[in-house]
Amino acid sequence: MFFTNYSKALLVIVLMLSASLLAGDDNEPKWGKVTDAEWQIEPPVEYPEANAVIIFDRGSLYVSFDKIELERHVRLKIMTKAGIEEMADLGFSYHDDDKIKGFEAQTITPDGKKIAVDKKNVLTKTSGNWKTKTFAFSAVDSGCILEFKYANVNERYHYLDPWYFQSSIFTMESVFKLCLAAGFTYSTAVINMPAGGSRPAVSEENQAMGGGINKKIITYTYKLNNMPPVRNEPYMGFPRSYMAAMYNQLVSAESPGFYYSYVKDWPGLGSEFQDNYLKDYLIGAKSISALTDSLTGVCTNQEDKAKAVYDYVAREIKLNDDESVYFSNENISQNLTNKYGTVSDKNVLLTEMLKRSGLEAWPVLIGSRNDHIFMPELYHLRQFDYLITACKIDGGFVFLDAQSEYIPFGILPPESRVNGGLILDGGKSYLAKITYENPQTRRYDHTIIMLDSMGAAACSTHVDFQGYLAFQFGQDIAEEIEEDLIKENFLDRLDLPYQIAGHQSHHETGDRVSLDVSYSLEGLVSNLDNHFVLKPVRFFFRENPFTNQKRFFPVDFEYPRIYQNHCEITLAEGMSVMSLPEPVKIEIDGASFSTQYLNSGQSLSMLCTLQISQPAFPHYKYEVLKKFFDQVASSMEDRVILSVAAR
Repeated sequence: MFFTNYSKALLVIVLMLSASLLAGDDNEPKWGKVTDAEWQIEPPVEYPEANAVIIFDRGSLYVSFDKIELERHVRLKIMTKAGIEEMADLGFSYHDDDKIKGFEAQTITPDGKKIAVDKKNVLTKTSGNWKTKTFAFSAVDSGCILEFKYANVNERYHYLDPWYFQSSIFTMESVFKLCLAAGFTYSTAVINMPAGGSRPAVSEENQAMGGGINKKIITYTYKLNNMPPVRNEPYMGFPRSYMAAMYNQLVSAESPGFYYSYVKDWPGLGSEFQDNYLKDYLIGAKSISALTDSLTGVCTNQEDKAKAVYDYVAREIKLNDDESVYFSNENISQNLTNKYGTVSDKNVLLTEMLKRSGLEAWPVLIGSRNDHIFMPELYHLRQFDYLITACKIDGGFVFLDAQSEYIPFGILPPESRVNGGLILDGGKSYLAKITYENPQTRRYDHTIIMLDSMGAAACSTHVDFQGYLAFQFGQDIAEEIEEDLIKENFLDRLDLPYQIAGHQSHHETGDRVSLDVSYSLEGLVSNLDNHFVLKPVRFFFRENPFTNQKRFFPVDFEYPRIYQNHCEITLAEGMSVMSLPEPVKIEIDGASFSTQYLNSGQSLSMLCTLQISQPAFPHYKYEVLKKFFDQVASSMEDRVILSVAAR
């Protein structure tokens, strides 16, 4: 998994505290009490384009032997009309076993009027074991202040809910208090914290218990100010991997006559997962031996055996893309019968078939790149959401993910390109670095245009996808109606009237997909002062994907890639090239772009090449990258001027 500005500190908090809870803080903001300073808040200097800001997001997490309770209070201010849209639906997520208490939300207008959120505007959605409560504020306008509060009561002692100091909105203040009762030992990991942010303020308070006995309460307070937003933008990884956050995991709990030590090593967790998930699932696995023999019987070496098994699973077992479960089949035999399963279904089948071919293979737990953050210092299985396969071939490890026939043997799909995973081997399970290669990833568009004397254009385009782009478009072609895909990804982007005459796709090899389409275009050529003017056809990066003025996290293209566009234009009789655009050549560290034009009498051609050789660009290079793609997009305005012989 890709981490940027990744700083982490492991704090072991050994606490012998009271079972009582911390008394209220007199300095805590009061519900509905907006200060004059809050009414005067303007867009921050660090982020002047802010349409709304979080004035504060304050949470106090109390842990006792009776319960865990998070008390949270959030206050925001709307700066502009656009901020109203950004705040249309706020919300928070929680486990379906949690109890949400004391939920309130209200709008406070500049004249002091308070309008509570209507209950009919509060919705709860369920996804797997998690729920999300969303709510729409009423009477919202520029200058209004919004706030909400709630308490979450649960008993998830093993792994406390993480606290995120950032969100998609600029946060002026985020405060998190960890208040622990006697006997709890937690390990705490923080990521993306600014310098000094991982050191909490510590306070103690004596609480009067029965019989005149005083017990201590210790509170660890983390406070960060002026945190920039982390919002979904083009070419980014999992948003939460860029947020300053704190995670807490139970090490042990102790009270008079009681001691509990949480499983805190990876071999134990590997055994736990295999006992709870894989043991019953592998019942009947012997039935796959005959199939494996039929696939590998003629193979003479380990790599050929592995490829034969991989190709079968990738091609013949169709993907059920249900992310809420590890396995959609009851057992491995049903997986083969149905020929349909999740990524984990497919890769467990792959692992077992590799074993039966005589190879050493293991399932590997990972957290997919776009949904998880892996922190090896926190021992819990919630960091993972599916399995891939590790196979030993000729003494070396190869990591495999057979989710798609468009991913060739030995190449991991983009979401599996993570730093580490847990190799499952019972009591010998261990963390391992995931290794992977960058396949040659390229897209080549070849368009032939025949112009008639009136400037009408008969066109054909051949698109060749290789590597990860073949995976992406191969999946799209398999899942969508081909003509709809052509319209959306190609012809609609030209902003010209068109008619499709024919189309056909080809899956040539594991990492190569091609598409052919023939069509006519109206308006490609325009008449200007008795000359014809045309723009050569180009489908990719017609606009700059980077529109924000600032970016506070990296641009992540995931893998190197090359785009090429070759456009050949045959002129009608009597036409000739009068003027060609100047060639373009732009280079920055990690990317380059060029265009070349060639005039050969009755035809001309344009070759455009965009290469991204550096997958990740740090945030401080965003301005350079944005300017680069401004220039790429502006090259779309280059025009060829044709003269027409008098008739």
